[in-house]
Parts: sequence; C-alpha cells; structure tokens
Amino acid sequence: MEKRLHAAQVEYRTLVEQLPATIIYRYSIPEQKTLYISPQVETLLGYTPAEWIADQDLWWKVIHPEDREATKQLLKIKDETGEDINIAHRLIARDGRILWFQNQSRTITDGGRPHETHGVMLDVSDVKRAEQELRYANYNLAALNRITVALTNVIDINHALDAVSREVTELLGAKDCRVTLLPDRSDSPMQAALIVRGETIGSISVETERHQQNIDQIDLRLLETIAGQVANAIENARLFEEESQSRELAERLQASAQVLNESLELAVVLPAILDGISSVIDYDSASVQLVDGDSMRVIAVRGLPDEEIGRVRDLRSHEYNRRLATNPSPFIYNVVHGDTTWPGDTHDLDVGRQDRAEGRAAVDATSGNEPTDDNSDGHRCKREGKGDHGGAKQRGQIQDGERPGIRRCRTSR
Repeated sequence: MEKRLHAAQVEYRTLVEQLPATIIYRYSIPEQKTLYISPQVETLLGYTPAEWIADQDLWWKVIHPEDREATKQLLKIKDETGEDINIAHRLIARDGRILWFQNQSRTITDGGRPHETHGVMLDVSDVKRAEQELRYANYNLAALNRITVALTNVIDINHALDAVSREVTELLGAKDCRVTLLPDRSDSPMQAALIVRGETIGSISVETERHQQNIDQIDLRLLETIAGQVANAIENARLFEEESQSRELAERLQASAQVLNESLELAVVLPAILDGISSVIDYDSASVQLVDGDSMRVIAVRGLPDEEIGRVRDLRSHEYNRRLATNPSPFIYNVVHGDTTWPGDTHDLDVGRQDRAEGRAAVDATSGNEPTDDNSDGHRCKREGKGDHGGAKQRGQIQDGERPGIRRCRTSR
C-alpha cells in the first residue's frame, strides 16, 4: 500500500513538473518561506529551485516594482484570513525579461489557522501582450476615427489640420507634427507624402526623440494612412472652395447682368459695376476712367469724393495709364513706395471693345489686405488683368485666378 502511494506521488510530481509554462509551489505561512517550487522556475525565470528556496526574499526581489505593493497587500490578507487568491502580476527574470503570471493558490489550515499556501503560477505573457496590442489597436482606431471626423471640415481645412496635428502628436508620442505643402525641407525620419492622383503635394512629418532604427514600422504605416486622409481632405477642400467661388462668381455676374439689363444709363451701371468689383477686391476706393485723347477722364467712383468725377489725368504723367492705353494686355505694375502719382496701391482692369482699350477701372487699397508679390527691387507687384466694362451694352466679367491656399499647420508638445 505504501509502495503504491509513493509511486502515485512520484508519478504526480513527475506530471506536475513537466507542465509547460507553469510553476507549482508550496509556501509556509508561519515560517514565511518557500517549501517547494517546481523546476520550471529555472526555465521561465532563470533561478534554480534551490536558489529560490534558500533566499526567502527572492520572491520580493523579482516581482515587478509596480506590482510589489499591491501584491504584498493581497498576500498579507491571504495569510491572515486564509482566503484563496487569483491575481496577475509581473516577475522579472534573471536576464531582465518581464513575464506576466496568473497566480492562483489555496490556503491549507491547521487547527483553523492558515498554515500553508499551495499555488500555481501560469505564464500568461503572450495573453497580456495580445491584450496590450488589442488596446493599442483600439486606441489607434479611435484616434483615426477622430482624425477622419476632423477632416470632414472642408470649410475650415486649416482648423481641421491643426486638430490632425494634435492627434498625431499624441498618438505617436511625438514632440512635434507638421503638415506642410510643397516645398518641404524637413529631414524628419518619420514622414509620409501627401499624394493626390499620383502627385505629391506635400508631407506630414513627425519629430520624435527615437532614432531612425528604433522607429516602429507599424507607426510608419499608421502615419501613411493618416497622410492619405489628409491629402484627400486638402483636395476636397480645394474643390469645395473652387466650387464655392464659381457659384459666388455666377451669382455676382447674374446680379451685374440684371443691372445692365435694367438700365443703359452710365450713372447707374458704372457704380453698380464698381460695387460688384468690391465683392472680389476689398478696396478702399475705385474709379472708372475713359481714354480721352492723350489723357484719361474719371467717369465713376466709389470711396472717393464726387468731385473726383470729371478729373482728367494726363497720360504723360501717369505711366500705368499710358501703358494700358497703348497695350491693353494684362500686366503687372510695380508701385514704388513713396510714389505720389496715384494714391494708394492700385489694381487696374482695362476697359475696351475688341482689341482697343477705351478706359480703365482702377481700385485703390491702402490697408495692405490685397495679395502682393515682393521683388528684389523693393517694389510691391500688383496683379492687373483685363475686363470688359467698356459700356452699358458690354457684358461684365471678373477673372479670379487665385487658388485656395492651405497654410502650414504645426503642433508641438
């Protein structure tokens, strides 16, 4: 009988000690030391059973510092009350690896008092890693959803790009994120191109303290996905703005056409035309002038005294008038600072029929709100173009060649 019992015990121990990723142990509560621990402790943690039993403090040395206090409190309650435990905690192997264990135990009592703990620790590192990856994937998915929602705001694309920059900075744990249209001279190791219909229009770049060799490929693919969304949003915003401008232009042209059809009196038509121009150019003043021999005569104004009507300007004294009278093609006129021959910054449209310039529509802006091109001579280049405000029976047309602009968005931590 004793032989069969001994044989059964040996067989049971052999079975237990061959279980993979499992550590079996017995712990004396009164002596506060390990009585037995299975050989798998060496396979998993790098410590032999003899080392574990000899060092009563080894358990507290290898438990992860972040888990130590909470685990200690739970084990103290177990030793006092005899309650069973089922907890997860991390242990640090001899070679520095961190492993997750599910620790389950039962307390054996002696005379009604807790005496021994019989437990099993199962290596659940792979499960914890999968859970962490799932949480990370869910977090990324939520961030991508917020980015997608932000980029639906085609009305204020710059505000949307600011939101995207903040999300990317938080998502990738970066210091800085920039969304930039070409040209971009960033040398960041983490960047992705903004591509629209096979053409690169800019980039999204991330500044991080990680070296290039330590950058996760998953993060790079995530950044490429975001870059695709950003590129599509910028293109949609551009198309939306173009469509809006076309619609507004059509409405203005319709209103102008209505005025032209309602009256043939220049005193009515010309001010209405100047009012229409104000919806395109935020001017301070505007006028319409006709070529009259070797001079130009003002026949309508907005933002100027009525006394300006009838004023005659000699072409010899006004270069831009002289140039337009002899060459009706659109041109850029450089307004030199301090030039008193014409008040303010001038934007001019020629007024003519067929190939002959008959006059000029001029708008003046002193606020500096209109776009300017700086050149090396210190002049401000004013955009000038053709129009056809050459009489009540001529159709009005406003040319708007400006494309919607996207400013560079940047978010720093």
